[in-house]
Amino acid sequence: MVQSATNRINKYKAKVSGDISKNRVEAQKDFMIKKQKVATDDLVKIEGIVKGICNGVSTILLPYYIIFGKECYKVCKTHLSYTKAKEILILEKKWTTRGLNGNLLNTIINIICPPALTCDYKASYSPISWSGADYNDRLVYVDRMETDGQPVAVDGVIIDGASGTGGWEYAIISITGGIHTGEKWTLIFSRSAFPVNTDIPNWCDQHSEIGPGNYILVWDWFGPTDSISAEGPCNNYNYNLCATCSYAPGATNPGWLRAT
Repeated sequence: MVQSATNRINKYKAKVSGDISKNRVEAQKDFMIKKQKVATDDLVKIEGIVKGICNGVSTILLPYYIIFGKECYKVCKTHLSYTKAKEILILEKKWTTRGLNGNLLNTIINIICPPALTCDYKASYSPISWSGADYNDRLVYVDRMETDGQPVAVDGVIIDGASGTGGWEYAIISITGGIHTGEKWTLIFSRSAFPVNTDIPNWCDQHSEIGPGNYILVWDWFGPTDSISAEGPCNNYNYNLCATCSYAPGATNPGWLRAT
C-alpha cells in the first residue's frame, strides 16, 4: 500500500522534532566530530594534491579539477575492485566531456584513487597460528587507515589483492572487549597506509566494532621486507612467517590468498 503524502509529512515532522534531533546528535556528537575531522583532513590534502598537479591551469577551471578529485575520493571510500574502476571511468568521461584535460584527470586518479588491480583474489580464512591458537575468526583486508577495512568471509568472498609483491603486511590481534570478545583476527594491511607500528593500534582504536583498548596486538610485521609476497602479479600469495608463527592445520604454502 502506498503511503499518502500526509502520512509521510507527519513522519518527517516527528523525525525533525527538536528534542529527538538534539538527543540523537548529542549521543553521537563525539563520533561525528572524529569522522568529520578525518574527512576534512583528507579533503584538504586532496585540494593540495590537485592544485599541485594543475599548476598553471586557469583559475576558472581549477575548482572543477578539485571537485573531480573529491568525487574520486568518495568513490574510493565506497567502492572496491571493478566497481571502483567503472565509477572512476564514469567520472572521467563526465569531466572530459565538460572540457577538462584528460591527462590531468588521469594523474589525479592515479594519486587519489589508483585504478582497480588487474586481478582479484579469493580468500578463505587466515592460515596463521600462534602458540597453538588459530587467528581465523576474522580476516580483514585494510587499505586505508580511516576505514574498518573489508572483512573476508570464510566461504571465500572475492577481494582486491595486493598487486605483485610490494607493500603488504599482516598482523594478528586478540579481541578482549566489546561484541567480539575472545575472537582472534588477522589483518592484511597496506604498508603505504600503515607505515609505522603505531598505526595498527590507532586503527584498532577507531574501528567501530573493536573500540579503544579492547584488543591485544599479538604480533605485527614491520620488517625490511614484505610479509606477504607473490609469485607474480596474479599468482598465489605466501605469508612470510615469524619465528613463533606457523601455518594453521589445513593451510598450505603458498598461502591462503589465491588468484581467481
